[in-house]
Amino acid sequence: MKSIWQLGLLTAVGSLWLAGTAGAQSPLAVQPLSGYGAPMAMPQLVSPAAMGVPLTYTPHGMPFYDPALLAVAYDEYAGASEGYYEEVEGEFNGAVEGDVDGSFEECSDCGGAGRCGKFFGAGACACPDHWYDFHVEYMYWRRDTVSRVIPFTSSGTGPGTIVLDSDDLGFDSYEPGIRVSASFVFKPGYDLEMSYFGMFERFEDGAQATGTNDLFSTFSDFGTNPGPTGFPETDEASLHTLAYSSDMHSGEINVRRRWKNANCRLQGSILYGARYFRLVEDLAHDTSDTASGESLEYDLETVNDMIGFQTGGDLYLCVLPGVMVGGEAEAGIYAIRTKNESVMNATTVANPLVEEVETHDVSFVAEASAVTIVQLTRRTRFRGALTVLYLDGVGLATENFDPNRTGPDVVTPAAMPFVNDNGNALYYSYTGGLEVVY
Repeated sequence: MKSIWQLGLLTAVGSLWLAGTAGAQSPLAVQPLSGYGAPMAMPQLVSPAAMGVPLTYTPHGMPFYDPALLAVAYDEYAGASEGYYEEVEGEFNGAVEGDVDGSFEECSDCGGAGRCGKFFGAGACACPDHWYDFHVEYMYWRRDTVSRVIPFTSSGTGPGTIVLDSDDLGFDSYEPGIRVSASFVFKPGYDLEMSYFGMFERFEDGAQATGTNDLFSTFSDFGTNPGPTGFPETDEASLHTLAYSSDMHSGEINVRRRWKNANCRLQGSILYGARYFRLVEDLAHDTSDTASGESLEYDLETVNDMIGFQTGGDLYLCVLPGVMVGGEAEAGIYAIRTKNESVMNATTVANPLVEEVETHDVSFVAEASAVTIVQLTRRTRFRGALTVLYLDGVGLATENFDPNRTGPDVVTPAAMPFVNDNGNALYYSYTGGLEVVY
């Protein structure tokens, strides 16, 4: 029985030796993990000689390997191979887990700068594509100036001492608004974008001048026409007031063509599309004389509706993993319809004077932003910006105020109503919001 067992062992060892002489390799020769999804080779058998077991011979000259030495060598080799397997398996699982939850420790694109794969995934850690599916930002707008200086009231007759004009109306506060955008990829490198922004509250301001029956109005050329003291509703008055408000809304639809340079640090886009812009302004000018009880109320609304073609683009530089800085700009020529509607009512006349007139012309709208974008998660980014908006060739309420009167009362106009659409307005805003990628 013992001889049979020895013969079987020698046969097995001989087979192993023949396999080893055929050039077999390591018992667990596994391809190194070259990256996510890399295949692993199947384990292969090797000769005992490859495991360091010396070849001995029986008294009859038969070659064989000492079973005790063979068992020891195999245990050592198997342990090493098992450790290698565990290492490879750990690397593979870590790579898969990192791809899922973004836990890569380093990547070559950012020079091993840290856990930047958390934001972009392996292989693109320092240069994310700047595109989004949905974008919303809160805006704080401020208007630089109201308009050109328009005088309304003087102290004493004649325009020598102006005590109330449009320069007293200062939009010094920031008013809140919102911008909402959505983007759809309709072919490689091309997005269709739709965007709206508007105000939550109007720009509003007021000013007044008080006196002791010594205020004179621009309606009477400051008490000189008709002379000697102007109109009873507006001159020799004790109180003149101004109230002004402005509102704006915009909607646009654009096609954006994106590009990126070879090392992906610099990227940008070209934009072209259509935009609608609406600017509405209201002016109220009231005068009263507490001694005589005479008064006047003048209300004017100026509406600008603009629609036209625009073009522009953006340019961004990736300065750190997850941080981009850049700028955006767009501008266009617009067809504009400007409409004035005024109502003038005085205590000395039975019926108010209502005037309405409109004109059609060409205007210009330009918008530019300096932007910083910071990656928050794989799907969200924070966006902060300083935005400047410029309108030219628009109607402003103060510049459409018509003081020309012929008498015998203050509500009789000197000429047909007019529209002045040569105004301009400058706005700037601080914004903050999110860009979301689904």
